[in-house]
Amino acid sequence: MITGQGNEAIAVQAMKAGAQDYLVKEQITPDRLHLAINGAIETVQLRTQLQQRIEREQVVAQITRQIHQSLHLDDILQTTVTAVRQFLHTDRVLFFRLELDGTGTVVSESVGKEWRSLLSSKISDPCLVEHSIAPNLLSDQPEPVSDDSAFAENYVKRHCRGRVTSISDIQDGRIAPCHVEWLAQFQVKANLVVPILHDNQFWGLLIAHHCAAPRSWQPLEIDLLKELATQVGIAIRQAELYRQAQYELVERQQVEVELRESEEHLQLALAASRMGTWDWNIQTGRISWSDNLEALFGVEPGEFDGSYEMFMARLHPDDRARVLTAVDQAITTGEDYNLEFRVVYPNGTVRWALSQGKVFYDQNSQPMRMTGIDLDITDRKHTEEVLHQSEERYRTLFESMNEGFCVIEMLFDEHNTPLDYRFLEINPVFELQTGLQQAEGKTARQILPDLEPHWFEIYGNVALTGEPVRFENGSEAMNRWFEVSAFRLGQPESRKVAILFKDISERKQFELERDRLLVQEQSARAEAERANRIKDEFLAVLSHELRSPLNPILGWAKLLQTHKFDSTKTAEALATIERNAELQTQLIDDLLDMSKVLRGKLSIDAAPVNLVFVIESAIDTVKTAALSKDILLHSILLPIGEVSGDATRLQQIVWNLLSNAIKFTPKGGRVDLRLEQVDDQAHLIVSDTGKGINPDFLPHIFESFQQEDFSITRKYGGLGLGLAIVWQLVEAHEGTITADSPGEGLGATFTVRLPLLSGAAAIQQAEDLLPQALDLTGVRVLAVDDDFDARELLTVVLSQSGAEVLSVATAAEVLANLASFQPDVLVSDIGMPEIDGYTLIQQIRTLPPDQGGTVPAIALTAYAREEDYQKAIASGYQRHMTKPLNLEQLVHAIDTLIRSKVTKRTEVSLSLYSYRFEQYFRHIKV
Repeated sequence: MITGQGNEAIAVQAMKAGAQDYLVKEQITPDRLHLAINGAIETVQLRTQLQQRIEREQVVAQITRQIHQSLHLDDILQTTVTAVRQFLHTDRVLFFRLELDGTGTVVSESVGKEWRSLLSSKISDPCLVEHSIAPNLLSDQPEPVSDDSAFAENYVKRHCRGRVTSISDIQDGRIAPCHVEWLAQFQVKANLVVPILHDNQFWGLLIAHHCAAPRSWQPLEIDLLKELATQVGIAIRQAELYRQAQYELVERQQVEVELRESEEHLQLALAASRMGTWDWNIQTGRISWSDNLEALFGVEPGEFDGSYEMFMARLHPDDRARVLTAVDQAITTGEDYNLEFRVVYPNGTVRWALSQGKVFYDQNSQPMRMTGIDLDITDRKHTEEVLHQSEERYRTLFESMNEGFCVIEMLFDEHNTPLDYRFLEINPVFELQTGLQQAEGKTARQILPDLEPHWFEIYGNVALTGEPVRFENGSEAMNRWFEVSAFRLGQPESRKVAILFKDISERKQFELERDRLLVQEQSARAEAERANRIKDEFLAVLSHELRSPLNPILGWAKLLQTHKFDSTKTAEALATIERNAELQTQLIDDLLDMSKVLRGKLSIDAAPVNLVFVIESAIDTVKTAALSKDILLHSILLPIGEVSGDATRLQQIVWNLLSNAIKFTPKGGRVDLRLEQVDDQAHLIVSDTGKGINPDFLPHIFESFQQEDFSITRKYGGLGLGLAIVWQLVEAHEGTITADSPGEGLGATFTVRLPLLSGAAAIQQAEDLLPQALDLTGVRVLAVDDDFDARELLTVVLSQSGAEVLSVATAAEVLANLASFQPDVLVSDIGMPEIDGYTLIQQIRTLPPDQGGTVPAIALTAYAREEDYQKAIASGYQRHMTKPLNLEQLVHAIDTLIRSKVTKRTEVSLSLYSYRFEQYFRHIKV
């Protein structure tokens, strides 16, 4: 203050008003003014420092009082951070528990409302390993930054040594950028960190954060935090001592409670277990009992007089000597006394007791006392007896049972996957049922390395879950089937499984055989049902196919008898009758051929055959049918040599294939036939542009009585035998036949493969295949048939061939005219009334030659079985021919007999149609 009046009163008044000094204007000099200003500043600074020290002392005193008033560390920490933040006028103060790995937790905090709270936060400095804070931030020469991997530990150790860190501005470049970024996320601009040591051990950090702006921390402020850190260390020590005292107090109280409870439990246990304590003074002989021992020995409360004699009196007479011996041995040797004996009650009840005791000696090794317990073990003894009896029963059952039995221990890996099992116990039947020898103690894989995995899985599941199982399963490794029951024994950790099993291999074999027979029977039944269905369908087709030709035959025959037609119409009618009759004959021939096949009677008269002639003959036969449908029949027949076979049967093969091709080819289509040589085989290929074959039906194309369409709306006739016969004939010639078709509507191709003959052979002429016209002029034929129409037919046919014919109706008429007529040949029916054909020929063969006894005879009959043929020949006939009559064959047979020329042509007798039809279905088990 500057004044023009230089009296003391004014100066005092100015000083009271707050001035630090005053100057009189007349006395002011530059030096004095400079001195006055410096003095004022120092005065203010001293006053401010004094005030701060007073406030610091107040904060320290406040916290010190809190420490002395409270032993709760959390309250002390909270008081400290609150007081420090007020004193420093900063934004956040916290206590931070720092671990050795550089992570820590905020355990107490005081923070302004506008700043983020870090309480309970788990904080980790990401820069501790890669970067470091300058270790001495209070020094003008910071230490070099280290990127050692042990930096975090060194960083903590610096705090342990009490190092204070003061940062006025985190952006001043004195700390690594990583650490700057980390502090910035907590809104820190400046911070002050003081370590807290407790008994020279690092406890944590007291940290002050200034968030609004950078701040230069004063030494007084740093000293305050260091002093408070010391006080907090004291508080921590007191709190721990208090907590330890509280813990010890609680622990002591708990021990006392547990001791009381243990004593109560002991008494309860002694009572519950019927156990009592005793003490025997060896010198005086007095015995002291606990109360519950009186009950064990059958003594009323207070009745026991403590004498050794009364104790011995309660022992079972048979056990007294044993007890005395055990007592003497314990006293003599110092061994523990341990004995079971019986006690007899006054009412005769007997109970068991377990007595255990120990002898105590004086310094002269003289026995002084014997103390122990007695335990009522009557129930245990009874249990042992029951268990012993049960064990005896178990062992008896174990040894005598018919089933195999074993106990196994499952072996698992660390993931509880079953690996193997060990046989712990087996009964005698085990070896008989399994065939395994000396299995006990061994593992299954040791005995059977190839044992199937399912055994381990099943038993492993039983051991783990405790769920019993009952099942049947087989083992290829043991070549046996077993019926098994398995259940767990004991606790889960024992991994034991009991297995009761029985070898059921014979039963399984029987069941498998039964199942096989059942499947076979079902298959046979299905096949029979299929055959029955085919039979029904076939009978319907057969009826249709046989009746259809009869309609034009009977119709035209009736019209020719009742109407007059011109020669052209008459010729057409007769041709129709002949064509349909031949169709019926062909149907019957197919049936008879198949009957021969089924009975194994199909014979082949093998000779070298030129296939070209055979094929041309077959083509001539079907040419008319092809022309009627405007079908182009094209053939390429290459000269390939000869095959070994029956010319007639080979012609039948070709005729059937061509007939089928023409039948199933629509009008205007084409049928190709090619004969060629492939290696050493003759290949006959017949292809058409017809309806084709369904792929599903193709595998059955050569089966008997098989047709793709059996319905009444079917377009094509036939019995479904042609291709089956062809297959059999090709097989008989040691060849093969295959069928192929791209599908329905795309035509079909049949390929016949026959082995060629090696070397040159005579070429068979085509005319050899056809019979020559014969003349029977001058031949006298005696014909007998009980059917008038048959006699008339024979008479007309033979007469037209030039023969002289005498026809009669019975066998008696034959015998009556035989000697007078002197026939060259006898043609006889077999089935005739009164005397049949067999009896007739037998009677004729008894006649002398001059009376016709040696006349050649032909049996002409509808009986066409092989047995009929044999019987006819055995009866005396030279030939056996079946109806319907083949006129040319009959004339040829008569001529052969007349000329005594036997032609070696394969002509197995045709069988009676109705009988062969019956035989066929009997063959397929209808």
